[in-house]
Amino acid sequence: MGTRVTKSTALLTQHILSQIVDLIELPIMLLDMRQESLPLILANPCCQELLEQLWGRGDNLVLGEMLDDQTPSPAASQIVSELASGAQLTLRLRAGSAGSLDGLTLRLLPLHDKSGATTHALGLVAGAAAASRPQPKKVLAEAPGAVESAVDRVTGLLLQPAFESRVAACWNEAAMNKAGVGVMVFRIDDFDRYIETFGKQAANSARRLIGHAISGSLRREEDLAARFDGDEFVGSISGGEADGVIALAERVVSRVVALCIHHPRSEVTRYLSISAGVAFAAAANSTFEDVLSEARRRAGVAREQGGNQVSFPD
Repeated sequence: MGTRVTKSTALLTQHILSQIVDLIELPIMLLDMRQESLPLILANPCCQELLEQLWGRGDNLVLGEMLDDQTPSPAASQIVSELASGAQLTLRLRAGSAGSLDGLTLRLLPLHDKSGATTHALGLVAGAAAASRPQPKKVLAEAPGAVESAVDRVTGLLLQPAFESRVAACWNEAAMNKAGVGVMVFRIDDFDRYIETFGKQAANSARRLIGHAISGSLRREEDLAARFDGDEFVGSISGGEADGVIALAERVVSRVVALCIHHPRSEVTRYLSISAGVAFAAAANSTFEDVLSEARRRAGVAREQGGNQVSFPD
């Protein structure tokens, strides 16, 4: 039985449908069957994070690159033929570096245009729900409910008190190792106007996607992210170099605008964007509060200079 299409359903825009796909917390991709290589043309944020975790990139992929080369797979022409006949296929995905996330499968379902021709395939990654879904950093707590109160329910990021507690421990370790620490501050451009236009529910959906873009960009256990009051997002990076922290902030800024969350009243771009400030210092010679203050100042500079960019010390 197909989906019931009502008059209201017919009015759904591509933007609304895109938001629905983005909000699904399972890896979903879309393949173009009209092209010989069967390229990946769309992946929701959950899927992008999984692909980056597996192979270091989440775009410009074709089906053949994603399949396990140790297991016989049908040729592209055979896949197209079977899907066109209405069949569903389950294929084994290639493992990531060092065999990470081995054993994942890709289930392909045919999609048809109005004439009935099979033009695309919907890909569902199985066995990846826990691995691909952005997880909040672990919080050491014994009392019942302590973990829940430490994590923001909307974004899954740490709340400020838990974040600052974790940062203090990481900061002390970095100081003992004579390492540097970086702080990133992210603010959503013209977000008040977005809330006025689309309401609180849409705002929470946007916060959640932005939170995932931030947490999905972190790679190490000691790298932390939090949502502060006033829709301010903060990240802390221990060790490394200033250039690496700046590059990470730039990646987050790019990932947020690439979500294509429509914002018709933004003075920056047609989509929701963020402004970021970065500060870096030697842990032994500074405090978190001082570096955070500088990162906040830099975030303000980024917005004053037009938004959708990163500001950092020369």
